[in-house]
Amino acid sequence: EQLEKNYKKELQLNKMKSDFLANISHEIRTPYNGLIGYSDIIDDCIANQDYESLQELTSAMKEVMGRALNLFTNLVEVSQIEAGEVEIEKVELNCNQVLNKIYNKRLLDAQKKNVEFKLDLCSSELFIEIDWVKLERIIDVLIDNSIKYTSKGYVSISTKEIDNNVCIYITDTGIGFDKSQTERLLAPFTQEVEGYTRPYEGVGLGLTVAYKLTKLLGGNFEISSEKNKGTEVKISFPKINGNKSNTALEIL
Repeated sequence: EQLEKNYKKELQLNKMKSDFLANISHEIRTPYNGLIGYSDIIDDCIANQDYESLQELTSAMKEVMGRALNLFTNLVEVSQIEAGEVEIEKVELNCNQVLNKIYNKRLLDAQKKNVEFKLDLCSSELFIEIDWVKLERIIDVLIDNSIKYTSKGYVSISTKEIDNNVCIYITDTGIGFDKSQTERLLAPFTQEVEGYTRPYEGVGLGLTVAYKLTKLLGGNFEISSEKNKGTEVKISFPKINGNKSNTALEIL
């Protein structure tokens, strides 16, 4: 019986390895194949003195390179977290200002998909002691996921103060996922649909990065989702009485 369990586990590990290699090779090759194609078109544009089209092509190339850079950033980040090599530098800040900055940065991405992007921040200042850069990274990753998996409806960022905790909610009306998949999707390199036929790009690192960074910062991470109805992620940190002379507000 034990041999059978070990055998099944080995098969599962082999499948995970195969899926990972297939996904990672696909995600690396796709943007670079795109760049080769764009460079050929640019050569044609220059030869034909079609300088008008060059601006559109360079914008498209930046998008492709952004996708590749995001992949490598996530890979490095997960490996650093797993190896315990992440440095934490905490400051006191009003998280509403961080969220407002991310909202403005991501608004155009939502508009491109015709998805409503909502911002509903608590009227009072919500000070927490946290690594500012890593908090921004967590929220940015979660917003990126929400926009990616939402084709109609809305994505929203909201904050509340509950039991002296600052709660940040990222909510969407996207494709969602089955509740039974929650634990698996928090693990690295997993999406609900695997293989080349999966409808969305990426190697399944976004949720992992957000979840592990939240835990490293001493926060609480909760996720609830329903298939074809949407997803809500709630992260929370203890509220502090911010000393405005010692915050990162000026940086923001």
